[in-house]
Amino acid sequence: MLVAATTSIWQLFMDTKQDRAVFKKLQIDNPEMIVALDYNPVDERVYWSDNSANALKRMSVNGVGGVDTLVW
Repeated sequence: MLVAATTSIWQLFMDTKQDRAVFKKLQIDNPEMIVALDYNPVDERVYWSDNSANALKRMSVNGVGGVDTLVW
């Protein structure tokens, strides 16, 4: 599961054996105002809109390849 806050995106992992959740913050450089979030399970990329930058961006959930700006 992915969760967006205004300036960050978090990945949630459920540990059912210990009955707890573990959050991992995705490494995104200087997000300012994340307002929408989507995930493509085929290529394992997360997509978001950053309203302050007027941009749509994406990155792999494992962080390989960094952040791509799709629309500016």
